[in-house]
Amino acid sequence: MLAICSDLDETPDWDTYVDTARFLNTTHSTRSGSGVGLEVGNTIYFNMADGEVSYWNLSVPQRLDCQSLIRSGHIDCIHSFGDLALHRTDAERALTELADNDCWIRSWIDHARAPTNIDNDLMQGNGNTPGHDAYHVDLLTHYGVEFIWIGRVTSCIGQNTHYRVGSQWRRDVAGASLLRITKDLAKKILSRVPGTRFGMHASNRLTRAARLSNSIEFTEFMRCDPHPQGISQGDNATGIADVLSQENLDSVASGGGFTIIYTHLGKRLQENGALPEHSVAAFKRLKTYVSSKQIFVTSTQRLLDYEQAFQVVANQDLVVDGYSLDIRRGSTASLEGITFSVDREVEIRVDGDICNSVERIVDEASGKILHTIAWNPLQWPLS
Repeated sequence: MLAICSDLDETPDWDTYVDTARFLNTTHSTRSGSGVGLEVGNTIYFNMADGEVSYWNLSVPQRLDCQSLIRSGHIDCIHSFGDLALHRTDAERALTELADNDCWIRSWIDHARAPTNIDNDLMQGNGNTPGHDAYHVDLLTHYGVEFIWIGRVTSCIGQNTHYRVGSQWRRDVAGASLLRITKDLAKKILSRVPGTRFGMHASNRLTRAARLSNSIEFTEFMRCDPHPQGISQGDNATGIADVLSQENLDSVASGGGFTIIYTHLGKRLQENGALPEHSVAAFKRLKTYVSSKQIFVTSTQRLLDYEQAFQVVANQDLVVDGYSLDIRRGSTASLEGITFSVDREVEIRVDGDICNSVERIVDEASGKILHTIAWNPLQWPLS
């Protein structure tokens, strides 16, 4: 499963922001050509200087479109409150605006060196510093944010699976590949030191529990940048072509796991705001892997929900009681896409209630019946 997680930095204007999202999520005509019809989320921030796409810089009609994209799931991450968000009151204003308009975003991504970033190490923010003017993590959890990204990036494509050094090697850029592998292995070694910033690299896990100040708990996630030149060398609209190379996509398809790609698709666009031709070709390449069911592409939030649901279900002792299989969902938002292999057709119950959206097919290899809780694709809300 793979997500394209694009921070909106330097996106030139709202029309370009929407046009890129339309190309990724629909088959409509766009500046970059006919869309590829994937499922890709986006990010938003609030307090930024003029000339930056951000919520408070949008016109009223644009804000209404932004709200529609949040409610549809196509904007699924808050990319901090922005460079000019200096105080707790800025956070309160943004979260109140979202809640008042029935807009709920459950994932957070620190941005550059924004003062209201959560992390005060890699990202140098004070959102998690009690007593500071920018402290706000209590507001985030009260609003409903569950997942946070605070700077952890790996070159290894594919988390929650075995660590693959070979997937990082490219003969045509041997020197850069060797340096990239060395850095990533160094992070794994340093991760064994208590308190190090590289703790997530030790087990190559996508997520881990994060307890912040005042015992506030979130789930931290890690992103991936497998560009052959190294992390942040191709995290833009031009470099995404090398990130979505055949070698990398083959590695995802064969190795499995979860991958959240770190990028900025508003950076280094063509003059007309279109994606570069080689990047358009890369997204079309990704679409072929999706169409052949080798890779499943979804938004960042939905991937995180699925990964958490998978962990919850995997840790339960599931017993078929006659013709019924009972699942405890816990705090997971959704079980969409989870599949159960059972030797006969059963009724699926979630937290005691019958699930009516179950798709059943026979696995020819094993003869068992696969029960899949239906995955409902996101619906593009704009004309």
